[in-house]
Amino acid sequence: MRAAPCWLSMLVAAGALAAKPPAEEHGKAVFERVCSNCHPSSVVRTVGNSKQGWKDLVNEMLLRGGSATPDERSQIVDYLARKYPRRPGIKPKR
Repeated sequence: MRAAPCWLSMLVAAGALAAKPPAEEHGKAVFERVCSNCHPSSVVRTVGNSKQGWKDLVNEMLLRGGSATPDERSQIVDYLARKYPRRPGIKPKR
């Protein structure tokens, strides 16, 4: 009887480790919903930037007609900075 609870707890722990953090998933969803109104979300896959660089770029996109709440902007910038950080040898696109 004691083996079942141990097995069950190991299964639950393995599932928790395999799951993506909810904040990252939510940031990705907000990015895809907001940014894909003007361009495909794939445009950032080859770009790396600092958090400030992403913030500047997101603000530039908003000046060009994009629309996002302050909370959405923050989530997008956080997601991009985590997922696509600045990489040595690659210049950020402007």
